[in-house]
Amino acid sequence: MMFELFPNLTRVIKSGFTSFTRDSLLSITTIFIISLNLVVIGGILLFSVMTKEVLKGIEDKINISIYFKDGVQEGEIRAIQGSLSVVKEIKEIEYISKNDALEKFKDKRKDDVVIIETIEELESNPLQNSLKIKAVNTNDYPKIISYLEIPEFKTKIDTINYYENEKVLSRINNK
Repeated sequence: MMFELFPNLTRVIKSGFTSFTRDSLLSITTIFIISLNLVVIGGILLFSVMTKEVLKGIEDKINISIYFKDGVQEGEIRAIQGSLSVVKEIKEIEYISKNDALEKFKDKRKDDVVIIETIEELESNPLQNSLKIKAVNTNDYPKIISYLEIPEFKTKIDTINYYENEKVLSRINNK
């Protein structure tokens, strides 16, 4: 019944099989070239998707850290954290105390005996209280840094590691 509805279709299919068997080398070559094109296009698409995912992964790992001077109290740092929390460009803010930073440092370097012994010999904790900030978008870091440049914060901040990562961020933003 289907053959009666589409007589041209059956004629085309029969003609295709006839041509395929007559010119088998040409047909196989054509199928090979089409398959090769599909593989190349699929590879390019896969490469594009993987590149975007790798960039997204790198962007998720990027953050800036603000290190505070030794005399700055935790309450003052928490107040700065609170005022930063209303900035729409900031996705996440994490306070890291000197002691937490030291514990994390020791955990990361637990296999390096020399570093652990050196830290144990020190009379005080050499690390600083800090805020770790993640932006909504990597283009937002300069805006966040400009917000931190106000005199009220600048007197309490020792260093900001954004300036060390600025080249990497500009490369990512210029994809």
